[in-house]
Amino acid sequence: MKITYFARTDVGRVRTENQDSFGFSKSDNLYFVCDGMGGGAAGDFASRCATSVIAYAFGHMAEKDTVKICGGYAENLTAYSMRPAAAIRLANRALYNFSDKYTKLSGMGTTVAAILIDDVEGIAHMYHVGDSRIYRFRNGRLETLTKDHSKINELIDEGKMTYGEVKSAEIQSMITRAIGTGPRVRIDYCKTIVRPDDCFILCSDGLNGEINDTDIAEIVSQNVNNPENIVKNLISSANAAGGKDNTTVIAVLATGKADIVSAEHRFNIDGGDNYDAVVTIPEETSAQLSCEDAQIKNIISAVRIKIPKSARETGLLNQPILLVVLFLVFLLIVGYVVTQQPRHVPSTALNDLSGAITGVQLFVRTPTAEQQTLFKNAGDDIIQKLQLLQDWQRESDRLTEPLENVQIVVLSNEKEEFKGISNADGAAIKVPRGTYWLTLRYPGYSIISEKIERRDTVAVTVESATALKPMTVIMLPAN
Repeated sequence: MKITYFARTDVGRVRTENQDSFGFSKSDNLYFVCDGMGGGAAGDFASRCATSVIAYAFGHMAEKDTVKICGGYAENLTAYSMRPAAAIRLANRALYNFSDKYTKLSGMGTTVAAILIDDVEGIAHMYHVGDSRIYRFRNGRLETLTKDHSKINELIDEGKMTYGEVKSAEIQSMITRAIGTGPRVRIDYCKTIVRPDDCFILCSDGLNGEINDTDIAEIVSQNVNNPENIVKNLISSANAAGGKDNTTVIAVLATGKADIVSAEHRFNIDGGDNYDAVVTIPEETSAQLSCEDAQIKNIISAVRIKIPKSARETGLLNQPILLVVLFLVFLLIVGYVVTQQPRHVPSTALNDLSGAITGVQLFVRTPTAEQQTLFKNAGDDIIQKLQLLQDWQRESDRLTEPLENVQIVVLSNEKEEFKGISNADGAAIKVPRGTYWLTLRYPGYSIISEKIERRDTVAVTVESATALKPMTVIMLPAN
Protein backbone atom coordinates (compact mmCIF):
# COMPACT_ATOMS: atom_id res chain seq x y z
CA MET A 1 0.00 0.00 0.00
CA LYS A 2 1.41 3.40 -0.99
CA ILE A 3 0.90 6.39 1.29
CA THR A 4 1.25 9.99 0.05
CA TYR A 5 0.56 13.17 2.01
CA PHE A 6 0.72 16.95 2.08
CA ALA A 7 0.62 19.27 5.12
CA ARG A 8 0.36 23.01 5.65
CA THR A 9 -0.45 25.47 8.43
CA ASP A 10 -1.75 29.03 7.93
CA VAL A 11 -2.13 31.91 10.39
CA GLY A 12 -5.49 32.99 8.92
CA ARG A 13 -6.75 36.52 8.29
CA VAL A 14 -7.36 37.80 11.82
CA ARG A 15 -4.71 36.51 14.22
CA THR A 16 -1.12 37.70 14.23
CA GLU A 17 0.44 34.54 15.68
CA ASN A 18 0.07 30.91 14.63
CA GLN A 19 -0.59 28.58 17.55
CA ASP A 20 -0.99 25.51 15.31
CA SER A 21 1.74 22.98 14.52
CA PHE A 22 1.98 19.67 12.72
CA GLY A 23 4.41 16.78 12.64
CA PHE A 24 5.01 13.52 10.84
CA SER A 25 7.29 10.54 10.39
CA LYS A 26 7.04 9.73 6.72
CA SER A 27 8.92 6.43 7.02
CA ASP A 28 6.51 5.23 9.72
CA ASN A 29 3.34 6.83 8.27
CA LEU A 30 2.67 8.82 11.45
CA TYR A 31 0.96 12.20 10.97
CA PHE A 32 -0.44 14.59 13.61
CA VAL A 33 -1.87 18.08 14.16
CA CYS A 34 -1.62 20.20 17.34
CA ASP A 35 -3.66 23.35 18.10
CA GLY A 36 -2.24 25.34 21.02
CA MET A 37 -4.16 27.23 23.68
CA GLY A 38 -3.02 29.65 26.34
CA GLY A 39 -2.69 32.91 24.44
CA GLY A 40 0.29 34.45 22.66
CA ALA A 41 3.63 32.76 23.26
CA ALA A 42 2.13 30.10 25.54
CA GLY A 43 -0.23 28.65 22.91
CA ASP A 44 2.44 28.75 20.21
CA PHE A 45 5.00 27.13 22.53
CA ALA A 46 2.52 24.45 23.66
CA SER A 47 1.82 23.20 20.14
CA ARG A 48 5.46 23.40 18.98
CA CYS A 49 6.76 21.69 22.11
CA ALA A 50 4.16 18.91 21.86
CA THR A 51 4.99 18.39 18.18
CA SER A 52 8.71 18.09 18.90
CA VAL A 53 8.25 15.72 21.83
CA ILE A 54 5.77 13.46 20.02
CA ALA A 55 7.96 13.17 16.92
CA TYR A 56 11.16 12.47 18.86
CA ALA A 57 9.59 10.09 21.39
CA PHE A 58 7.85 8.08 18.67
CA GLY A 59 11.08 7.71 16.70
CA HIS A 60 13.45 6.94 19.58
CA MET A 61 11.48 5.26 22.35
CA ALA A 62 12.43 1.66 23.17
CA GLU A 63 9.63 -0.88 23.22
CA LYS A 64 10.16 -1.59 26.93
CA ASP A 65 9.68 2.12 27.71
CA THR A 66 6.54 2.23 25.58
CA VAL A 67 5.09 -0.64 27.59
CA LYS A 68 6.09 0.97 30.91
CA ILE A 69 4.45 4.27 29.98
CA CYS A 70 1.24 2.70 28.67
CA GLY A 71 1.20 0.08 31.42
CA GLY A 72 -0.96 -3.00 31.38
CA TYR A 73 -3.77 -1.26 29.53
CA ALA A 74 -4.87 -2.21 26.15
CA GLU A 75 -6.45 -5.45 25.47
CA ASN A 76 -6.48 -4.45 21.83
CA LEU A 77 -3.21 -2.49 21.63
CA THR A 78 0.11 -3.93 20.50
CA ALA A 79 3.45 -2.32 21.36
CA TYR A 80 3.41 -0.88 17.81
CA SER A 81 0.06 0.84 18.26
CA MET A 82 0.90 1.99 21.80
CA ARG A 83 3.89 4.07 20.65
CA PRO A 84 1.90 7.17 19.58
CA ALA A 85 -0.15 7.01 22.80
CA ALA A 86 3.06 6.87 24.87
CA ALA A 87 4.51 9.78 22.87
CA ILE A 88 1.37 11.87 23.51
CA ARG A 89 1.59 11.09 27.22
CA LEU A 90 5.20 12.29 27.25
CA ALA A 91 4.19 15.53 25.49
CA ASN A 92 1.48 16.05 28.10
CA ARG A 93 4.00 15.56 30.90
CA ALA A 94 6.52 17.92 29.31
CA LEU A 95 3.99 20.74 28.90
CA TYR A 96 2.59 20.29 32.40
CA ASN A 97 6.08 20.38 33.95
CA PHE A 98 6.95 23.53 31.99
CA SER A 99 3.74 25.31 33.04
CA ASP A 100 4.41 24.35 36.65
CA LYS A 101 7.94 25.78 36.48
CA TYR A 102 7.24 28.95 34.49
CA THR A 103 4.26 30.92 35.79
CA LYS A 104 3.82 32.81 32.50
CA LEU A 105 3.12 29.47 30.77
CA SER A 106 0.52 28.48 33.34
CA GLY A 107 -2.72 27.25 31.76
CA MET A 108 -1.19 26.43 28.37
CA GLY A 109 -2.16 23.28 26.50
CA THR A 110 -2.78 21.88 23.06
CA THR A 111 -5.04 19.51 21.21
CA VAL A 112 -3.69 16.59 19.21
CA ALA A 113 -5.11 14.42 16.44
CA ALA A 114 -2.79 11.70 15.14
CA ILE A 115 -2.94 8.80 12.72
CA LEU A 116 -0.53 5.87 12.33
CA ILE A 117 -1.04 3.79 9.17
CA ASP A 118 0.23 0.23 8.92
CA ASP A 119 0.73 0.04 5.16
CA VAL A 120 1.42 -3.71 5.33
CA GLU A 121 -1.71 -4.85 7.11
CA GLY A 122 -3.85 -1.95 5.91
CA ILE A 123 -4.91 -0.65 9.33
CA ALA A 124 -5.07 2.96 10.55
CA HIS A 125 -4.61 3.68 14.26
CA MET A 126 -5.99 7.03 15.46
CA TYR A 127 -5.33 9.03 18.64
CA HIS A 128 -7.23 12.11 19.72
CA VAL A 129 -7.36 14.70 22.53
CA GLY A 130 -9.32 17.96 22.17
CA ASP A 131 -11.23 19.33 19.19
CA SER A 132 -8.81 18.82 16.30
CA ARG A 133 -10.35 16.29 13.94
CA ILE A 134 -9.70 13.31 11.68
CA TYR A 135 -11.97 12.79 8.66
CA ARG A 136 -12.04 9.95 6.14
CA PHE A 137 -13.16 10.42 2.54
CA ARG A 138 -14.21 7.12 0.95
CA ASN A 139 -16.29 6.46 -2.16
CA GLY A 140 -17.50 10.06 -2.35
CA ARG A 141 -18.53 10.21 1.32
CA LEU A 142 -16.90 12.17 4.16
CA GLU A 143 -16.96 10.68 7.68
CA THR A 144 -15.79 12.21 10.96
CA LEU A 145 -13.72 9.58 12.75
CA THR A 146 -13.16 11.58 15.94
CA LYS A 147 -15.54 13.23 18.37
CA ASP A 148 -14.65 16.69 19.68
CA HIS A 149 -13.88 16.86 23.38
CA SER A 150 -15.90 20.03 23.77
CA LYS A 151 -18.53 21.50 26.07
CA ILE A 152 -20.89 21.77 23.11
CA ASN A 153 -20.71 18.03 22.43
CA GLU A 154 -21.38 17.34 26.11
CA LEU A 155 -24.48 19.54 26.01
CA ILE A 156 -25.65 17.89 22.77
CA ASP A 157 -25.18 14.43 24.29
CA GLU A 158 -27.19 15.55 27.33
CA GLY A 159 -29.97 16.91 25.10
CA LYS A 160 -29.43 20.49 26.30
CA MET A 161 -28.38 21.81 22.88
CA THR A 162 -29.06 20.99 19.23
CA TYR A 163 -26.57 20.96 16.34
CA GLY A 164 -28.42 23.95 14.86
CA GLU A 165 -27.48 26.06 17.90
CA VAL A 166 -23.75 25.35 17.72
CA LYS A 167 -22.66 28.23 15.45
CA SER A 168 -24.22 30.90 17.66
CA ALA A 169 -23.10 29.40 20.97
CA GLU A 170 -20.76 31.48 23.13
CA ILE A 171 -18.94 28.30 24.22
CA GLN A 172 -18.24 26.81 20.79
CA SER A 173 -14.46 27.06 21.32
CA MET A 174 -14.52 25.59 24.84
CA ILE A 175 -12.78 22.21 25.00
CA THR A 176 -13.02 19.71 27.83
CA ARG A 177 -9.80 17.81 27.23
CA ALA A 178 -6.29 18.89 26.18
CA ILE A 179 -2.70 17.85 26.69
CA GLY A 180 -0.57 19.91 29.08
CA THR A 181 -3.34 21.26 31.31
CA GLY A 182 -3.03 18.51 33.90
CA PRO A 183 -0.49 15.94 35.13
CA ARG A 184 -2.39 13.08 33.48
CA VAL A 185 -4.22 12.70 30.18
CA ARG A 186 -6.97 10.52 28.70
CA ILE A 187 -6.51 9.64 25.03
CA ASP A 188 -9.23 8.39 22.68
CA TYR A 189 -8.06 5.54 20.44
CA CYS A 190 -9.62 3.84 17.44
CA LYS A 191 -8.42 1.56 14.64
CA THR A 192 -10.02 1.13 11.25
CA ILE A 193 -9.46 -0.71 7.99
CA VAL A 194 -7.71 1.24 5.23
CA ARG A 195 -9.07 0.60 1.74
CA PRO A 196 -7.52 1.69 -1.56
CA ASP A 197 -8.12 5.39 -2.33
CA ASP A 198 -9.09 6.24 1.27
CA CYS A 199 -8.14 9.84 2.02
CA PHE A 200 -7.69 10.91 5.66
CA ILE A 201 -7.91 14.59 6.58
CA LEU A 202 -6.40 15.80 9.87
CA CYS A 203 -7.19 19.40 10.80
CA SER A 204 -7.31 21.99 13.55
CA ASP A 205 -10.68 23.61 14.30
CA GLY A 206 -9.74 26.58 12.14
CA LEU A 207 -10.99 24.50 9.20
CA ASN A 208 -14.30 23.10 10.44
CA GLY A 209 -14.93 26.32 12.36
CA GLU A 210 -15.19 28.22 9.08
CA ILE A 211 -16.54 25.73 6.53
CA ASN A 212 -18.97 22.86 7.07
CA ASP A 213 -18.50 19.18 6.32
CA THR A 214 -20.44 19.43 3.05
CA ASP A 215 -17.98 22.02 1.74
CA ILE A 216 -15.02 19.97 2.96
CA ALA A 217 -16.37 16.88 1.16
CA GLU A 218 -16.86 18.80 -2.08
CA ILE A 219 -13.30 20.17 -2.04
CA VAL A 220 -11.82 16.72 -1.32
CA SER A 221 -13.92 15.07 -4.04
CA GLN A 222 -12.72 17.60 -6.62
CA ASN A 223 -9.08 16.90 -5.77
CA VAL A 224 -9.34 13.35 -4.48
CA ASN A 225 -6.05 12.04 -5.95
CA ASN A 226 -4.00 15.13 -5.10
CA PRO A 227 -3.26 15.69 -1.37
CA GLU A 228 -1.48 18.98 -2.08
CA ASN A 229 -4.47 20.49 -3.87
CA ILE A 230 -6.81 19.21 -1.16
CA VAL A 231 -4.84 20.98 1.58
CA LYS A 232 -4.32 24.24 -0.31
CA ASN A 233 -7.98 24.51 -1.33
CA LEU A 234 -9.29 23.67 2.14
CA ILE A 235 -7.12 26.37 3.74
CA SER A 236 -8.04 28.90 1.03
CA SER A 237 -11.73 28.21 1.61
CA ALA A 238 -11.37 28.62 5.37
CA ASN A 239 -9.65 31.98 4.87
CA ALA A 240 -12.23 33.07 2.32
CA ALA A 241 -14.96 32.27 4.84
CA GLY A 242 -13.37 34.60 7.40
CA GLY A 243 -10.09 33.02 8.49
CA LYS A 244 -10.71 33.97 12.12
CA ASP A 245 -8.44 31.21 13.45
CA ASN A 246 -5.23 29.47 12.45
CA THR A 247 -5.86 26.57 10.07
CA THR A 248 -3.74 23.43 9.77
CA VAL A 249 -4.55 20.54 7.42
CA ILE A 250 -2.84 17.26 6.57
CA ALA A 251 -4.20 15.09 3.74
CA VAL A 252 -3.06 11.44 3.72
CA LEU A 253 -3.95 9.32 0.68
CA ALA A 254 -3.71 5.50 0.58
CA THR A 255 -3.45 3.77 -2.81
CA GLY A 256 -2.89 0.14 -3.73
CA LYS A 257 -3.40 -2.86 -1.47
CA ALA A 258 -1.72 -4.11 1.70
CA ASP A 259 1.12 -6.46 0.77
CA ILE A 260 1.02 -9.30 3.29
CA VAL A 261 -2.17 -9.66 5.28
CA SER A 262 -5.31 -7.99 4.03
CA ALA A 263 -7.14 -5.74 6.46
CA GLU A 264 -10.37 -7.65 5.87
CA HIS A 265 -8.68 -10.92 6.83
CA ARG A 266 -7.20 -9.29 9.93
CA PHE A 267 -10.66 -7.93 10.71
CA ASN A 268 -12.01 -11.48 10.82
CA ILE A 269 -9.08 -12.73 12.92
CA ASP A 270 -9.31 -9.99 15.54
CA GLY A 271 -13.08 -9.80 15.58
CA GLY A 272 -15.07 -6.98 14.08
CA ASP A 273 -15.90 -5.44 17.45
CA ASN A 274 -12.31 -4.27 17.81
CA TYR A 275 -12.54 -1.99 14.78
CA ASP A 276 -14.09 1.50 14.43
CA ALA A 277 -15.06 1.58 18.12
CA VAL A 278 -13.53 4.45 20.11
CA VAL A 279 -11.97 3.46 23.43
CA THR A 280 -10.48 5.83 25.98
CA ILE A 281 -7.01 5.01 27.25
CA PRO A 282 -7.30 5.90 30.96
CA GLU A 283 -5.09 8.31 32.86
CA GLU A 284 -1.65 7.23 34.00
CA THR A 285 -0.80 5.61 37.32
CA SER A 286 1.85 7.09 39.62
CA ALA A 287 4.38 4.52 38.39
CA GLN A 288 3.73 5.49 34.78
CA LEU A 289 4.16 9.19 35.62
CA SER A 290 7.54 8.43 37.21
CA CYS A 291 8.60 6.63 34.05
CA GLU A 292 7.46 9.62 31.97
CA ASP A 293 9.46 12.05 34.11
CA ALA A 294 12.58 9.92 33.68
CA GLN A 295 12.13 9.82 29.89
CA ILE A 296 11.15 13.43 29.35
CA LYS A 297 14.42 14.90 30.66
CA ASN A 298 16.41 13.19 27.92
CA ILE A 299 13.85 14.08 25.25
CA ILE A 300 13.78 17.78 26.12
CA SER A 301 17.57 17.87 26.03
CA ALA A 302 17.67 16.01 22.69
CA VAL A 303 15.18 18.24 20.87
CA ARG A 304 16.60 21.41 22.47
CA ILE A 305 13.32 22.94 23.49
CA LYS A 306 13.69 26.66 24.20
CA ILE A 307 11.40 28.48 26.60
CA PRO A 308 9.99 31.70 25.06
CA LYS A 309 11.88 34.76 26.21
CA SER A 310 8.65 36.39 27.32
CA ALA A 311 7.93 33.43 29.62
CA ARG A 312 11.25 33.45 31.43
CA GLU A 313 11.52 35.23 34.78
CA THR A 314 14.01 38.01 34.19
CA GLY A 315 13.35 40.31 37.14
CA LEU A 316 16.25 41.29 39.39
CA LEU A 317 14.56 39.66 42.36
CA ASN A 318 15.19 36.32 40.66
CA GLN A 319 18.91 37.05 40.10
CA PRO A 320 20.42 37.64 43.57
CA ILE A 321 24.06 37.68 42.41
CA LEU A 322 23.35 40.32 39.78
CA LEU A 323 21.34 42.26 42.36
CA VAL A 324 24.33 42.35 44.73
CA VAL A 325 26.68 43.45 41.94
CA LEU A 326 24.32 46.22 40.84
CA PHE A 327 23.92 47.35 44.45
CA LEU A 328 27.69 47.65 44.86
CA VAL A 329 27.96 49.56 41.60
CA PHE A 330 25.17 51.82 42.80
CA LEU A 331 27.03 52.56 46.03
CA LEU A 332 30.19 53.44 44.08
CA ILE A 333 28.27 55.79 41.82
CA VAL A 334 26.52 57.46 44.75
CA GLY A 335 29.84 57.89 46.52
CA TYR A 336 31.40 59.50 43.47
CA VAL A 337 28.47 61.87 42.95
CA VAL A 338 28.45 62.94 46.60
CA THR A 339 32.19 63.61 46.73
CA GLN A 340 32.80 65.00 43.27
CA GLN A 341 29.59 66.76 42.30
CA PRO A 342 27.71 67.79 45.41
CA ARG A 343 24.95 69.48 43.52
CA HIS A 344 21.26 68.71 43.57
CA VAL A 345 20.36 66.58 40.54
CA PRO A 346 16.70 66.93 39.45
CA SER A 347 14.81 63.66 39.55
CA THR A 348 13.91 62.23 36.18
CA ALA A 349 10.95 60.61 37.90
CA LEU A 350 9.48 57.99 35.61
CA ASN A 351 11.55 58.48 32.47
CA ASP A 352 14.88 56.78 31.78
CA LEU A 353 17.66 58.40 29.71
CA SER A 354 16.05 57.32 26.45
CA GLY A 355 12.81 59.08 27.30
CA ALA A 356 10.82 55.83 27.68
CA ILE A 357 8.13 55.88 30.31
CA THR A 358 7.57 53.10 32.83
CA GLY A 359 4.32 51.93 34.34
CA VAL A 360 1.02 50.33 33.37
CA GLN A 361 -2.44 51.42 32.28
CA LEU A 362 -4.58 49.20 34.50
CA PHE A 363 -8.03 48.10 33.34
CA VAL A 364 -10.10 46.29 35.96
CA ARG A 365 -12.97 44.34 34.39
CA THR A 366 -15.52 41.72 35.34
CA PRO A 367 -17.27 39.20 33.06
CA THR A 368 -20.81 39.92 31.92
CA ALA A 369 -23.63 38.20 33.81
CA GLU A 370 -23.91 35.59 31.06
CA GLN A 371 -20.18 34.81 31.20
CA GLN A 372 -20.27 34.59 35.01
CA THR A 373 -23.06 32.02 34.72
CA LEU A 374 -20.94 29.96 32.29
CA PHE A 375 -18.02 30.09 34.72
CA LYS A 376 -20.17 29.04 37.64
CA ASN A 377 -21.76 26.17 35.68
CA ALA A 378 -18.29 24.87 34.75
CA GLY A 379 -17.94 23.62 38.32
CA ASP A 380 -14.64 21.78 38.80
CA ASP A 381 -13.83 21.61 35.08
CA ILE A 382 -10.50 23.46 35.00
CA ILE A 383 -10.13 23.29 31.21
CA GLN A 384 -13.49 25.01 30.66
CA LYS A 385 -12.60 27.71 33.16
CA LEU A 386 -9.19 28.27 31.57
CA GLN A 387 -10.83 28.63 28.17
CA LEU A 388 -13.32 31.17 29.56
CA LEU A 389 -10.53 33.17 31.20
CA GLN A 390 -8.58 33.23 27.92
CA ASP A 391 -11.69 34.35 26.06
CA TRP A 392 -12.25 37.17 28.58
CA GLN A 393 -8.70 38.42 28.08
CA ARG A 394 -8.80 38.07 24.28
CA GLU A 395 -12.28 39.59 23.81
CA SER A 396 -12.57 41.77 26.90
CA ASP A 397 -14.64 44.46 25.15
CA ARG A 398 -17.34 41.94 24.24
CA LEU A 399 -17.30 39.45 27.13
CA THR A 400 -16.45 41.71 30.09
CA GLU A 401 -17.35 45.15 31.42
CA PRO A 402 -15.42 47.77 33.43
CA LEU A 403 -15.41 47.47 37.20
CA GLU A 404 -15.07 51.01 38.52
CA ASN A 405 -14.16 52.36 41.96
CA VAL A 406 -11.92 49.40 42.79
CA GLN A 407 -9.28 50.40 45.34
CA ILE A 408 -5.77 49.97 43.84
CA VAL A 409 -2.64 49.65 45.98
CA VAL A 410 0.84 49.01 44.52
CA LEU A 411 3.60 47.90 46.89
CA SER A 412 7.35 47.40 46.50
CA ASN A 413 9.21 45.82 49.43
CA GLU A 414 6.19 46.60 51.62
CA LYS A 415 6.42 50.27 50.66
CA GLU A 416 3.36 51.85 49.07
CA GLU A 417 4.29 53.16 45.61
CA PHE A 418 0.83 53.97 44.26
CA LYS A 419 -2.74 54.23 45.51
CA GLY A 420 -5.79 54.99 43.42
CA ILE A 421 -9.23 54.03 42.10
CA SER A 422 -10.09 52.14 38.90
CA ASN A 423 -12.13 53.69 36.12
CA ALA A 424 -13.45 52.74 32.67
CA ASP A 425 -10.57 54.52 30.88
CA GLY A 426 -7.88 52.68 32.84
CA ALA A 427 -5.90 53.84 35.85
CA ALA A 428 -2.46 55.24 34.94
CA ILE A 429 0.05 53.70 37.36
CA LYS A 430 3.43 55.37 36.85
CA VAL A 431 6.18 53.62 38.76
CA PRO A 432 9.86 52.89 38.02
CA ARG A 433 10.95 49.62 36.46
CA GLY A 434 10.77 46.63 38.77
CA THR A 435 8.50 43.99 40.25
CA TYR A 436 5.53 45.08 42.34
CA TRP A 437 2.58 43.61 44.19
CA LEU A 438 -0.78 44.87 42.98
CA THR A 439 -3.67 44.64 45.46
CA LEU A 440 -7.25 45.24 44.34
CA ARG A 441 -10.10 45.66 46.81
CA TYR A 442 -13.78 45.74 45.89
CA PRO A 443 -16.60 44.44 48.13
CA GLY A 444 -17.54 40.86 47.27
CA TYR A 445 -15.00 40.54 44.41
CA SER A 446 -11.55 38.97 44.04
CA ILE A 447 -8.93 38.62 41.28
CA ILE A 448 -9.09 35.42 39.21
CA SER A 449 -5.51 34.32 38.38
CA GLU A 450 -4.15 32.43 35.36
CA LYS A 451 -4.30 29.26 37.48
CA ILE A 452 -8.01 29.83 38.25
CA GLU A 453 -7.21 30.84 41.82
CA ARG A 454 -8.94 33.67 43.67
CA ARG A 455 -6.57 36.29 45.02
CA ASP A 456 -6.51 39.86 46.27
CA THR A 457 -2.92 40.45 45.15
CA VAL A 458 -0.93 39.66 41.99
CA ALA A 459 2.68 40.30 40.93
CA VAL A 460 3.34 42.93 38.25
CA THR A 461 6.62 43.43 36.35
CA VAL A 462 7.12 46.94 34.97
CA GLU A 463 9.53 47.62 32.09
CA SER A 464 10.40 50.65 29.95
CA ALA A 465 8.17 51.38 26.97
CA THR A 466 7.19 54.24 24.71
CA ALA A 467 3.79 54.37 26.43
CA LEU A 468 2.17 52.91 29.51
CA LYS A 469 1.68 49.18 28.95
CA PRO A 470 -2.02 48.19 29.06
CA MET A 471 -2.82 45.53 31.64
CA THR A 472 -6.23 43.90 32.20
CA VAL A 473 -7.12 42.22 35.48
CA ILE A 474 -10.32 40.18 35.77
CA MET A 475 -12.27 40.19 39.02
CA LEU A 476 -15.14 37.85 39.90
CA PRO A 477 -17.81 38.06 42.58
CA ALA A 478 -17.40 35.60 45.44
CA ASN A 479 -20.57 33.68 44.56
